Amino acid sequence: MRGGRPAAPKRVSGAISLHEVSFRYSAGRPLMHALSLSVPAGGMLALLGANGSGKTTLLRIIFGSLHACSGTIRVCGRDPVRTDRREFARSVAVVGAQPELGFPYTVVEVVLMGRAPHIEGFRLESEADLVAAGEDMRATGIEFLAERPFDSLSSGERQRVCVARALAQQPRVVLLDEPAAHLDIKQQV
Repeated sequence: MRGGRPAAPKRVSGAISLHEVSFRYSAGRPLMHALSLSVPAGGMLALLGANGSGKTTLLRIIFGSLHACSGTIRVCGRDPVRTDRREFARSVAVVGAQPELGFPYTVVEVVLMGRAPHIEGFRLESEADLVAAGEDMRATGIEFLAERPFDSLSSGERQRVCVARALAQQPRVVLLDEPAAHLDIKQQV
């Protein structure tokens, strides 16, 4: 404190900014302490480390599904914990573990789920949403799978569908947790 007032939090900049972020699971030892980093718009950051070292946990903190014990987090200028999730999803997409949907959604339906943050109320997808989904399926090489049930796909095909769904969100930031998992060498490249 200076002059009886608390110091203002350090101003953070970039598409993703963390300043002195600390985290621990409820009764566990600290997993991260005073971590600071910044990823500029258009930039990339790769996290490498052993299993259990906290890579996925850090992504979950950045996305706001886990709460840091202390520090400042901004993604596209917003606090992920205090931002409306629908609004946040218009700026940030996540590709994580492959879901089991348990319902026979087709590939195109799963990719169109990425458009949900942009569709108001209970409206159906517009022609523009269908075009965006088609472009993202072509970009990931899955357009030939469009009518196949998602749950019938191989792990590598599912991964590509999840990437297409994230792209369909048209986010400013994409958080990828092991994005090359299950992909063959050609698709990894």
